[in-house]
Amino acid sequence: DDFKSFGFPYAYHITQDKEGNFWIAECDQLWKFDPIKLTTSSIDLKKPIQGLDAETGYIPFIRDHDGILWFGGWGLVRIDPETGTWKRYFWKDTDNRQANNNVRDILCDSRNRLWITPPEGVDRVVIQAENDSLTFHPLKTADGSLINATNIVEDSAGNICMGSHTGISVIRKNEHIESYPYKEGLPQ
Repeated sequence: DDFKSFGFPYAYHITQDKEGNFWIAECDQLWKFDPIKLTTSSIDLKKPIQGLDAETGYIPFIRDHDGILWFGGWGLVRIDPETGTWKRYFWKDTDNRQANNNVRDILCDSRNRLWITPPEGVDRVVIQAENDSLTFHPLKTADGSLINATNIVEDSAGNICMGSHTGISVIRKNEHIESYPYKEGLPQ
C-alpha cells in the first residue's frame, strides 16, 4: 500500500503513536499511516466493532507502549493490531457509582499505566494478562470522594492532570492527589 491507495471513506477515529504513525479505525479495519514514508498498511479485524461509525462521534483512542490500541466510548475496547482480535471490557457498580460504561477519555502515561475517565470518577486500569481481564481502580481524594474528570493528560514531570467542571486535580508522581477548584483562583 502507498499513500495514494489510502482510500477508506471515513476517518472518524484517529490517534498517533510514539513513533509518529497515525492509526485510523473503522468498525472492521485498522489503518496505519507512516507520515515519513507516506505508506499505509491495513489490518482486518476478526469481527467488526460495533460503535465505531460516523454516528458515534468522538471516541477516545490511544496506542499504549506495548502497541495495543484502546478505544473508549461504550466500555473499554482493547485491540491487538498483530492479530486483529479485540475485546470489550465493562465494569460493575462499585463505590456507589453506576456502571455507566461510557469512557470519555483515555491516557497511557509514561509508566505505561492506563487511565480512563468514566462519567463518575477517574480510574486507573490494571491489566491481568494471565486471565485476560481488567480491574478498574477509582481514584478518591483524601476525604473519600471520587475525582470527577472529563479529560486527562500527563505533564512533562510525569504528573497526571485532570480537568473537570469544578477545576483541576493533579496526581503527583508520589500518588498524592491535589485539587485546585475555581474558588482557589482558577479563572472561570
